[in-house]
Amino acid sequence: MCARESVEFDGAWCASYEKVTSSCPPEGALVKGIREVAFKKVYQITENSDLAGYVSDDMGLIAQACHDKVEIDFIDNLWKTYMRGEFPT
Repeated sequence: MCARESVEFDGAWCASYEKVTSSCPPEGALVKGIREVAFKKVYQITENSDLAGYVSDDMGLIAQACHDKVEIDFIDNLWKTYMRGEFPT
């Protein structure tokens, strides 16, 4: 998880978040539900609230971008990493 706190990863994540939130309506019930399910499932498996929070935030960002059809390479790569069964760093 430390690699996620690197300047490069954090900067790309924050820039993507800003782009999505500035160009989309506020997070709706669907995205909130996805975030909640992700957090609960990861916490149930790992008992690590930090990890669950990261995954929840990522899933929210991915879901919001997908829902509002915002194309950002960084977010696409986040999704691809999860689809390979890996944790993005």
